[in-house]
Amino acid sequence: MIELKHFALSEFDAAGEPGTGQLMRVSTLIKLDKMREAYGKPITIRHGFRTKTAAMRIQRAYPGAVKNSAHEHGFAVDCAPGAGFKNYGDWLDFMDAAWAAGFRRFGVMANTIHLDDDPNRATPACWKYATTLPGIWEAVSGWYAKKIGK
Repeated sequence: MIELKHFALSEFDAAGEPGTGQLMRVSTLIKLDKMREAYGKPITIRHGFRTKTAAMRIQRAYPGAVKNSAHEHGFAVDCAPGAGFKNYGDWLDFMDAAWAAGFRRFGVMANTIHLDDDPNRATPACWKYATTLPGIWEAVSGWYAKKIGK
């Protein structure tokens, strides 16, 4: 398996299911390690690999949750700076590091970003969730529009 400079595979384990982080895609892990290098500060992985059991639990808790998510195929993480987002600049610095590492799919939540490199999904893409605060969405969607030339 791959050795990462900035992360342990266990950080990507599905909740309560040790060892499942090993099912993450190598392409995603390499990008995350590059992102951490570019960012220069710790990154907290909130969700990594998602088993079918974990996916069903999330779909029960959040009825609008995507079925057959990129997490279930090892292509996605939900992450944030280790110190959290303090201001809009923190969001944009974090997004810049993700972009520099090669991520092109961004889901923006209240205090977390979903990143994935699933080759079976539309790319580039940026979306918000019900928890996304309007000011954060305005900053991030403006950043994204510039990145893709719109």
